[in-house]
Amino acid sequence: MRAADAVDDGKRVGRGGVAAPRDVLVGPDQYEVALSVAAMVTGAVVSAMWMVLEGHQAWRDAGAGAAELVLCALGMPREEARRIVAAPLPDLPEL
Repeated sequence: MRAADAVDDGKRVGRGGVAAPRDVLVGPDQYEVALSVAAMVTGAVVSAMWMVLEGHQAWRDAGAGAAELVLCALGMPREEARRIVAAPLPDLPEL
């Protein structure tokens, strides 16, 4: 979706005034959207790493914040994103 198609009277709409789908990787612009999503994720991860390395946040807080930000940016409701981020990770298999 192009920026010019993104807002119409404060509502998120697609081409032709049709409501934009929740799945951001649908449509003819999916390659460009995928690149933008990859750049956003990369930026969130690098920013979280910087916050930790500079001593502003702990790894857990920085990682959880970055994950929640990305999930919400991709259209997930904030409550669901927080639930997923707070869920315990599965145990690693033994080698």
